[in-house]
Amino acid sequence: IDNQLRGRSGRQGDPGHSKFFLCLEDDLMRIFGSDRIQKFMHTLGMEEDEPIEHKMISNAIAKAQKKVETHNFEIRKHLLEYDNVMNEQRRVIYRLRKDILGDKDNIQFINEMTEDVASDLLEGFKPERNPQTASNWPFKEITHAFKTLFNTDSELTNEGCTKDGGDIHTYIGNVAKTTLAKKFSAYEELQVKMAVREILLSIFDHHWKEHLLSMDHLKEGINLRAYAQKDPLTEYKREAFELFETMRHTVKRAIVETIFTVKLYTPAEVEEMKKKQQEELEKRLRAAEELKEKEEERQYKEARRAQVASEPPKTITRGAAKVGRNDLCPCGSGKKYKQCHGA
Repeated sequence: IDNQLRGRSGRQGDPGHSKFFLCLEDDLMRIFGSDRIQKFMHTLGMEEDEPIEHKMISNAIAKAQKKVETHNFEIRKHLLEYDNVMNEQRRVIYRLRKDILGDKDNIQFINEMTEDVASDLLEGFKPERNPQTASNWPFKEITHAFKTLFNTDSELTNEGCTKDGGDIHTYIGNVAKTTLAKKFSAYEELQVKMAVREILLSIFDHHWKEHLLSMDHLKEGINLRAYAQKDPLTEYKREAFELFETMRHTVKRAIVETIFTVKLYTPAEVEEMKKKQQEELEKRLRAAEELKEKEEERQYKEARRAQVASEPPKTITRGAAKVGRNDLCPCGSGKKYKQCHGA
């Protein structure tokens, strides 16, 4: 610690000296030998604020620092062992992501996960006697679960299993892969490759973030296992492995469910969707223009009404004298106005 402090406060090799100030109430001295040094001070009759410069004091401080450094080193070493568990899992996930980004046999990777998920599906219907014989398996219940999981109308039968060699795990895996190949055959190869890559990356990233959060929660409370006379590091490794395996199974099932239910669009369908989107956009633009024109017209009318209301009222005056009813009509007929134009 002293050497680090000297290095940080040094002046690029310029000659000089360093002096350190400690208090007997500091954590370092309080934990390691403070009482003994205080007794020594009282024996010598030293004042409370008098500096202590003695070889024995320096050696006591050096020993205390060594104990602290050793303790901190053990803590860092222990934390490194925890980090190594996470690093192994991180290495596996990053290697998978690198292969997915490089399109390294992504379709084959999907087929392998499809086989694993199909085999896991069979575990819930495994008969108690002679599971090696296909006829003992409940194909009706398996077919219903298979259709739901793989979004297909394919039927699973004992006869089909017999034709495929009699191994039900191989049979259900082949049916699932055939269903997927049939679905992908309707689209272009490049389109399928891009869709598979996006699905794999999005699902892996989502579940990996959830797994990291679970690992943080596990690490926060794992030291409490020491109260049960268990090694926290061993328990952390065991539970971290279980969490990782659970994540792997969850990711496999999520990918398979998404791949078998996702709908891809052919180029013709994409063009039709773009055409409809353009028409909808133009329709919205026309509606916006009409709304804008109506709003401008309304604002103009309101402004006109406000202008008229602000003008003073005009007095109407007659340009000529008023003609009485019994006066002669101004038209020159010689009749009274009430009998002529005033009738």
